[in-house]
Amino acid sequence: MTKKMIKKVVPMLIGTLAVTMVVSAVNPTTLAEAANGIRYSIPRVSSSVVTNKKSVEYISQEEAKAIAMKKAPKNKSEVTKVETLLGYEDPHYNVEITSVLNKNLTKIFTIKVDGVTGKIEDLDVEKIINNKDKDKDKDKVNKDKVNKHEGNKNSDKKHKKEEKEVVKTNLISRDKAIKIALDKIGRDADLEEMELDKDDNPPKYEIEMYNDDYEYEIEIHAITGAILKFEKE
Repeated sequence: MTKKMIKKVVPMLIGTLAVTMVVSAVNPTTLAEAANGIRYSIPRVSSSVVTNKKSVEYISQEEAKAIAMKKAPKNKSEVTKVETLLGYEDPHYNVEITSVLNKNLTKIFTIKVDGVTGKIEDLDVEKIINNKDKDKDKDKVNKDKVNKHEGNKNSDKKHKKEEKEVVKTNLISRDKAIKIALDKIGRDADLEEMELDKDDNPPKYEIEMYNDDYEYEIEIHAITGAILKFEKE
C-alpha cells in the first residue's frame, strides 16, 4: 500500500470507528426509528462538576452593633467596644455597651451576637454604683433613724411590738411580688435585682427591673402586696 493510499484510508477508518462507538451507545429502538426516517439529536456530555459547598456570609460589625443596641436602654447608651471573633467553630461578635442611667448608676452590657444569623446568644449586665454617693445616702438614712427614735422610749416600745406582729404574719411569695410589679409596669421586663427587707416596717420587697425603654424601681408591701414606691427612668 502506497503512502498516498494510506493517507486516504486512515481518515476513513477513524471516521468509521467514531460512528461505530456512537451507534453502540444508542438504544436499539432509537436506531430502528432512525432507520425509518425519525431524526434524533444525541445529547452532549458536560464535563463540569457541581459541588454542594456554599460560601458563608457573615453579618457586618455595624449590623452586630445595631442588633446589640436593642438590648440596652435607648438614648442613654453607646457602644464602647466591639470584639470580632469570626472563627470557623463559633463565629460571633462581642459587643460592649455602656449605659449611664444617672449620676449614681452605670450599666455595662456585654452581648454575644451570632456572626451568621445575627441571633443574640448571650447577655451579661454589670451594674456599677457610685460608692461615694451610696455611702452618703446610707449615712443620711442612719442619721434620720437616730433622730427619729432617740429619746422616745414609747416609740421604741411600739416599734418593737409592731416588729413582733410582723414576724407572725404570713408574707406574700416572691413570685407574687414579681407579678404585682409586672402588672404595674404593664409590659414585659427583666428582673435585675430583688430583695426582701423583713426588718423594715412595713416589711417590703425591693425590686429592680428593666426593658428596652426604662429601668424600674419598685417597692411592694410584703404582707398586703400594696405598691409603696414606683419609679422609672
